[in-house]
Amino acid sequence: MKSNGEDNLSEFNNFYDFNGNGHSPLFVVKIENLQNGLTVSRIYDDVIQEVLIHMGIPSNTVGYSYLVKALQLISENQEYLNQGTGYLYCDIAKSCNSTSACVERNIRHAIEAAFKCGNTDFIHDILGEKIDITKGIPTNTQFLSGVFYYIRSIKSH
Repeated sequence: MKSNGEDNLSEFNNFYDFNGNGHSPLFVVKIENLQNGLTVSRIYDDVIQEVLIHMGIPSNTVGYSYLVKALQLISENQEYLNQGTGYLYCDIAKSCNSTSACVERNIRHAIEAAFKCGNTDFIHDILGEKIDITKGIPTNTQFLSGVFYYIRSIKSH
């Protein structure tokens, strides 16, 4: 355990290269709050962005930015997955000077774009059996939880 004078970063894990080409290694960081003993895990933005881009979500859309922010918030507080997306959308909207309806719509459009033009094999690998892709596009909540749990699981690879 590190002393109070040191950086609170307790762990840097290098893991998984999506393309198998040695580029863009991914990292997850575990941040310890030494004052009250709580531990918070936060996924680096690069990991989230790499997964979303590899899925085929266009990075030049507002929905992409909202998905990145949503996954950041979920990685910091997993209760967002249990509380429903209303709280999540409100918090994203506040930080992005938008409305929760706009956040929901843009996230939905980004997910739809991935399913229409994206890497469906990779999407299926991520969402796996949790979602029956033959029944259509998953809900925003199903998509966010599937991507979050996938990213969290690749730490062990």
